[in-house]
Amino acid sequence: MANTSESLGLTPFANRLQTNYTPSPGESDQIKDIIKSISVEISDLEIEAARILEPFRRKHDLLLEQLSSHRRLLSPVRRLPVEILREVFLCCLSNNPDSWMKQYECPLLLTRVCSRWRRLALSMPQLWSIIHAVIPGDSAPRVIVSAQKRVTAIQQWLLRAGASPLHITFADCQIQPTSAFFSHSALFAEIIQASTLWEDFTIILGPHSMHHIATLSATELPLLDTLSVNQPNGASENLSHSGLMAAPNLRKLSLDITENIATLNCMWSNLTNLTIRTDNCRTLSLTSQLSLDALIKILGQCSHLRRFQLESNLLRPQDVSANTTEPREVILPALHFICFRLGTVDIDPLLSSLRLPSLESLTFQSEREVAKITQFLPFLSRCVGTIRSITINHKHFPRDALLDCLKACPKLRSLQLFNAKPKPSWPQPTNPEPSIHTMTDALLDALSPPKGDYASDCPCPRLEHLEVMDAVQISEERLIEFIMQRQILHQTRGIAKLKVLRILNSFATPRMVDFLA
Repeated sequence: MANTSESLGLTPFANRLQTNYTPSPGESDQIKDIIKSISVEISDLEIEAARILEPFRRKHDLLLEQLSSHRRLLSPVRRLPVEILREVFLCCLSNNPDSWMKQYECPLLLTRVCSRWRRLALSMPQLWSIIHAVIPGDSAPRVIVSAQKRVTAIQQWLLRAGASPLHITFADCQIQPTSAFFSHSALFAEIIQASTLWEDFTIILGPHSMHHIATLSATELPLLDTLSVNQPNGASENLSHSGLMAAPNLRKLSLDITENIATLNCMWSNLTNLTIRTDNCRTLSLTSQLSLDALIKILGQCSHLRRFQLESNLLRPQDVSANTTEPREVILPALHFICFRLGTVDIDPLLSSLRLPSLESLTFQSEREVAKITQFLPFLSRCVGTIRSITINHKHFPRDALLDCLKACPKLRSLQLFNAKPKPSWPQPTNPEPSIHTMTDALLDALSPPKGDYASDCPCPRLEHLEVMDAVQISEERLIEFIMQRQILHQTRGIAKLKVLRILNSFATPRMVDFLA
């Protein structure tokens, strides 16, 4: 073994180091021996250094731990009152049902931070009042075991929720009962037992859930305020005899079911929010589908309705036998939001019937030419004093009809025009109507006084939000002129300032313009 002095520099190859010298085979063996001896000596030094430094390292780590522990004592979150910490915990809950009841999401995550947080989380029934349960569309043994675990989890969740009102999402993804039927039925049975605490209930119907739903009575649902029912294609269950929709305090109802909603036992007069989707009804015969007459009668009973949304490609026309000589007036004094997303169905009878003295927001999307919807403009004109927001699919809007809409709404604050294609209508039309793209400079002309005339009344003087998407043919020069004109009118005439402007357009030569100059 080479001595220390040799390893430090008295090596026979000192004059060869840091050069391009190539050693001979004999010298190579000698160099390997030197490398080995140096490596051993380095290892010995490291062991000795570690032995000497070990007490210092232990003390260093201990001091770091004490430092961290004392700093945690000064953490601001420790000084938060329990009342505020409770509110923080509640804000941590997600609105996405897919994240509910997962170990790395709240509230389970909160129980893994520290003992204090765990005790507090377990003492808050509201944290455990949100339940998401799914019956998978599989019958494998692992699914049966999973169902048993879900039953245990639901039982624990309900125990922790105590008497707190429940928000439940339940999805039965099976089409036919499987070998896991009894395990899954036990899962839903646990939820049914707590029906007196349901406040917000969303369900995708299937063979297991329907078996229990059919036996519910309205008296078993005293707290139910919000209900969403989805009945997928192919499901043949009948809801007309269930007490689910006759809950005495039901206010918000969303239906996407395979049967005619006119047959449901529902307290329509109590509703404030109503959403109807009928795309799942395409399996029904024409005579079984919801008719416009029935829809008008239903709305006539919703005297307290504030929000109404209709998404349908499947509305049966008015009954031929119905007496249509005098259109029935449907007065909804509290309704402030209405949304239509339709196929080619003719809804003129509905539009002519509606009287909405408090309407503030209108969304209208239809595959039918507006020129053929003769009651649209009269309907809009009846809302002239209150309407603040309009969202329209301009795909089939003739220019004159659109301008008439704008002139009818002097208090309009938000205008959104888009060209999104709705869901395919059913049945498919034999002669599709051609698209008419009218979003040109004429639109901006309709929102401005004559060029250079700042004394005339400005259309839509309260407009703050303008959004035009798809199939737009607005020139760059007219857009810039429009923005500057609205700004001048804001400064000189006091009209509303344009706060949001989004136009999906293609400009050949982009320009930079200082609108503040």
